[in-house]
Amino acid sequence: MKKLRVIIIVLSILCVACGSQPCPDISVVLDYFPYYKGQELKFTNSQNNTLTFIIVNKESENAGYARRGGIGYKGNYCFSYADFEMRIAQDAIKIICSISIDGSLDKVWGVYINIPLYKELHNKDWFEMNILKKNCTYKNLNKYLEDTIIIENENNQIVKKVVIVKGKGLVSYTTADGEEWKLVE
Repeated sequence: MKKLRVIIIVLSILCVACGSQPCPDISVVLDYFPYYKGQELKFTNSQNNTLTFIIVNKESENAGYARRGGIGYKGNYCFSYADFEMRIAQDAIKIICSISIDGSLDKVWGVYINIPLYKELHNKDWFEMNILKKNCTYKNLNKYLEDTIIIENENNQIVKKVVIVKGKGLVSYTTADGEEWKLVE
């Protein structure tokens, strides 16, 4: 009886392992937020005022192996993400930027950027966009990702527009009063 249990357990593990397939490397999306924890980002406006943001957290995960199923999808599903959080003490502003990629083992469905902005922890704006213009293979992913991403939301109360550049990250943002803040490089 004990041998039968061991055989069943070993066969179960083998069946699960055989069903797992590695997801393709999708670290290309990490190029949009090339930050490290503790990094300072300085922004200036037209009056030469300076705001300094500090990267207080950065995380990323490559799913590694495909997960079975997803919402409305029964095949193998790959998911990876990267995000960072930056804060500025002067105005109690907190920005959390995340980029994620979804797909199957052979196709990418979407590359999503989400940016919630908080001021004094109770006012919140939101930016969201799928930066992938069409489904593609992982091999061709770079061809469909634009170098400059502009996301606007006129309904926001704090920030109306953000500009993200591949390899540089957040390079500018425009506040609700129309003031543009540019990254000091």
